[in-house]
Amino acid sequence: MKLPGYKRLIKEDFKSEEQDLVNKLAFIVNSGFEPVYAALSKGLTITDNFNQQTQDIVVKVNAGGSPINTIQIRYLLKSSCIGITAINCTPAPPSAPWITWEQTGNGLVAINKITGLVANTEYRVKLVLFGA
Repeated sequence: MKLPGYKRLIKEDFKSEEQDLVNKLAFIVNSGFEPVYAALSKGLTITDNFNQQTQDIVVKVNAGGSPINTIQIRYLLKSSCIGITAINCTPAPPSAPWITWEQTGNGLVAINKITGLVANTEYRVKLVLFGA
């Protein structure tokens, strides 16, 4: 659904006896609604508006999808991690990477497996870690 155009409250649109009150309320309503309208008009970004963290990793996996070297990511969000997804991978893998992980008690997220990659091939993977 496309949003209709944004119309600000303007005192001149009201009867003269209502204009004083509208003038007082218009500043609050207009300045509060403008960022909401801007956000809903394709203004939301993953970086600025979502509880997430991006992380680049370099990984090589064995035939079972387990990383050959230990991969632990310092988790920077205040809430617990609820999911990890790969948003870019080079070179291009044969199928979408699927990440199995666990959040440790010391502020780290450990990557246990990444399926969808060719074994013994080095990949650069950009991950998004989502907070609760």
